Amino acid sequence: MQRFLVGIPTVSTKFNKGLEALGPMELRASIRSFTGSPFVGPLSPGPDPQGTPDSTIVGAAKFHLPRSSFFALVQLLQPGQPALNVMLPQAPPHDSEFTITIGLDNRLEVTVHLQNSTAEALLRYYERGMVLQMENLTGKDSPAVVSEELLLGKVADPIAACVGAYTLLRLGELDRLHEWTENLKNWFDWLPDGLAIRAEHLARRGQHSQALENFLRLPDRGLPFFSDGLSFTLNRLRTYLSYGGGGELAGDLDQAKQVLAALNPYAQYTDFSRPVLTFTGLEPHQPDDQPCGVNLLEYGGVDLIPFLMQGES
Repeated sequence: MQRFLVGIPTVSTKFNKGLEALGPMELRASIRSFTGSPFVGPLSPGPDPQGTPDSTIVGAAKFHLPRSSFFALVQLLQPGQPALNVMLPQAPPHDSEFTITIGLDNRLEVTVHLQNSTAEALLRYYERGMVLQMENLTGKDSPAVVSEELLLGKVADPIAACVGAYTLLRLGELDRLHEWTENLKNWFDWLPDGLAIRAEHLARRGQHSQALENFLRLPDRGLPFFSDGLSFTLNRLRTYLSYGGGGELAGDLDQAKQVLAALNPYAQYTDFSRPVLTFTGLEPHQPDDQPCGVNLLEYGGVDLIPFLMQGES
């Protein structure tokens, strides 16, 4: 019943001559974490995520990762499938939290959770293409008002502020951004999304020279935590380069080509349907779609099966 209500299919089973096997099909998977920014260079191995079975959903487990730096990602490994990298947008001192569930064809799904419940709700609504339905959740405030409040509270939670700013940009509510995007960029110099948000805000106002200047600084901060940050950067750089030489942007086009060349591999292997940046590649700084080997032990990490199979019969 739990699986039916939340849309998680039952674990596939082996069949032999048309008869269902008595036990579940073998499912193998592990996770490991990295710290650092994959856009800047090679990452360092991070601490093992700590997990517990989800008592509310069979075939799901909750994990948290102690926050040891401004940048972290979790990597999901399954035999014969590309390694899946998921950025963990959380600012110290908060731990990163995420849930892993069994999806279709025994593929595992990673869902990142934010500390701010309103930002978390916006993220889930956006993931389902239902941002405008956010009003039903709050009961009174529109998604634009809620997002403006999140951006206003950037000092308390810069990650939630990013979610609010991205939502306002998607809704075209530029007036509600005020000049707060400049503060989001300057006050949190470790936050890549602050640069991407400010740059896109400037571009929407027609200040393209200043927008490009901010986009070009992204390599100094790292890969954005959210897909919108990468998407905005890619689209703007491609647009500016398509105009060619001449004009106020001419002097920056060579650098724009270099930044775009560095980002293109991530664009190729990113799932832009997910709000939190998610891309494939066993080496996170070298994204690709090569499948993992059969022996997951060689990669290290945490075996997921004891957490996911608890309660299976």
